[in-house]
Amino acid sequence: LVIYYYLEDSSLQIMEPRVQNSGIPQGTFVRRHKIVNPKTNVAYSFQDLNIGRDIVIYGRTFKIVSCDEFTTSFYQQHQIQLNNSISEPEDPLRTARPVAGAGRDEETIDLKQYMEIRLGGGMPNKQLQKLLEFDRQVLRFYCRWDD
Repeated sequence: LVIYYYLEDSSLQIMEPRVQNSGIPQGTFVRRHKIVNPKTNVAYSFQDLNIGRDIVIYGRTFKIVSCDEFTTSFYQQHQIQLNNSISEPEDPLRTARPVAGAGRDEETIDLKQYMEIRLGGGMPNKQLQKLLEFDRQVLRFYCRWDD
């Protein structure tokens, strides 16, 4: 899981990275909003989040095991000591089962397309191919709103 803390409004969001073809519901675990710390009855702040700490959100306990580079530098700028990263427990499902799509090369994909056409599947849909090729690739533009 990934915990996102938004500095602009002190809100939290918890996301689970998606694994394709897993058959398990994934994605947003907790939507973005201010979440109250049950111990203090005040919304969580960035001072409450540190590696190795357990945080309780709606009765579920989450252990923070690491953070990204931006978070590390942010905490250093605010003179807050971050604990060392903790190794995550091994997920038996991921070790026992290979990642979906691993080991497929270009030749195998071409052969599959050829066999589908040969068996009457028709010509490949160019628009669908374009959609799949650029799926999850997003361009980001920054702008300023001028009154």
